[in-house]
Amino acid sequence: MKWAWFAVVAVAGAGAIGVYACSSDTFSAADGGGDAGDAGDAGPQTTQAEFCDAEAAFFAHCHIDAGCIAKDLNDCGSLYAAMSPAFAHALATCIEQNQLACTEDFVSQIASSCMQTQLFDSTNDGASFKKLTDDYCAACDTNVSCKQSFAANVNQPGYFPSLFSDPIIDTVDTDCALQLDGGTVTAGDASVTCTQQFTLCALVVIGDKLPKDACSDGG
Repeated sequence: MKWAWFAVVAVAGAGAIGVYACSSDTFSAADGGGDAGDAGDAGPQTTQAEFCDAEAAFFAHCHIDAGCIAKDLNDCGSLYAAMSPAFAHALATCIEQNQLACTEDFVSQIASSCMQTQLFDSTNDGASFKKLTDDYCAACDTNVSCKQSFAANVNQPGYFPSLFSDPIIDTVDTDCALQLDGGTVTAGDASVTCTQQFTLCALVVIGDKLPKDACSDGG
């Protein structure tokens, strides 16, 4: 996966299979600092080996330079462990269906028809995400509807964090939600709302927690 997509989002303030197939690799969930099964619901599952094979297929389909592919595939266990089961399954499925564009940024990929179809009835009902929701709403939005809307769709501030593992969500909570005071800050001539502060912080934290992409950013 080309995780430089996160850099695009953060800066904007948003918001060869036979050689490299991973099914025989022996990654452990501990590589990513958490278990991919920690977060999300008990929907369709994709194993780590299946996810790694899908990543290899994506690289092959997109003709990514072979010189950096091997290192990225060595990190596919860490990437898998960083995701919620629903997110890993959706990505693998859309790759298998040849529905992920090679040149799209992260937001466009997640908002694509295939990904939204795969994630349509997925929810993160883990304790970590519930705490993040509670802390964000306490700081930024005390309306009664906040907790229901926080991750309701791709345009909501909690949607991207909901796609990742509990350890990553915990860090987003500590470094972002719990640091908010509900106010608006000024950056140059721009006013940045509480929600915008959270969104940018969350994307930076998530991007920092993911394995670097050797094919684009020297990771």
